[in-house]
Amino acid sequence: MMNTALEALKQEKITIETLPAIREAFSHYKGRRCDLSAGVALFWRDHYHISFVRVGDCISLCYSGKRLTLPQGKHADDALRLLLASGRPLTLAGLGEEDVKKVLALCPEATVKSHGRDYCDYLYDAEDLKTLAGRRFSGQRNHINKFKKLYPDARFEPITADNLSAALDFCRDYFENYGKKTDVSDYEYAALRYQLENWEAYGQLGGLLLDGDRAIALSTGEVVGDTLIVHTEKADIRYAGVYPMMVKSFACAFATDGVRYINREEDLGDEGLRTSKLSYHPVALLEKFTVTLS
Repeated sequence: MMNTALEALKQEKITIETLPAIREAFSHYKGRRCDLSAGVALFWRDHYHISFVRVGDCISLCYSGKRLTLPQGKHADDALRLLLASGRPLTLAGLGEEDVKKVLALCPEATVKSHGRDYCDYLYDAEDLKTLAGRRFSGQRNHINKFKKLYPDARFEPITADNLSAALDFCRDYFENYGKKTDVSDYEYAALRYQLENWEAYGQLGGLLLDGDRAIALSTGEVVGDTLIVHTEKADIRYAGVYPMMVKSFACAFATDGVRYINREEDLGDEGLRTSKLSYHPVALLEKFTVTLS
């Protein structure tokens, strides 16, 4: 068996109970990619076999017992040097360009590989999505105006204990009507239900579009640094214009208090998602890299 640096680290389970420690460590993260967020870690922990390890007083996520994210915390640079000092084989994943430069400065012999276009995060100017101003967004504004005309009583509400039942009903109906009947879709449904059923402990931001008592769209996310990361965005497409309405409503509700950017995550090669995400004019596509030290 390969003698890796990871073997010296104790892997711990990601649970609601350990989430506060992960969230505190990631609060020091200066990048804007979605991978280093507590919500992603907890939501996808079983599907991607995510655990976490403590490196000094910092935390790294661990994927399938083989790949680590960069350590995050108050003394992240010290933790990275500690991690690399073993000289053992190691794979670091989900790195941005600035992270790669940092690792290569310490280990110039490392091998770098891009995760590829499908895994680039879409980063938007928060004000763009809050206002949808200018000719670039005329299509989205037209859809929103149509939505308001057709559904004048529709409203946006943050997810709270008072509307959790509507959120859970929407979750069930959405996956029954629009789920792709794949293992990933089944997992996402179960993980989203778990998130909603443990909403307060999960500590995420969330919102609903409601028509009367019925939820017709749902989004969840969290703020890391100066970026609002949108983890989930689902809507009943029988309601014309519902997606643009939700994008704008969620941004207006939660891209506040110093939030400059909105990360709407990857498209994973889905052409429909790619077309939609590009139509909102991202200011950057955040490429991710794997760095291997052999």
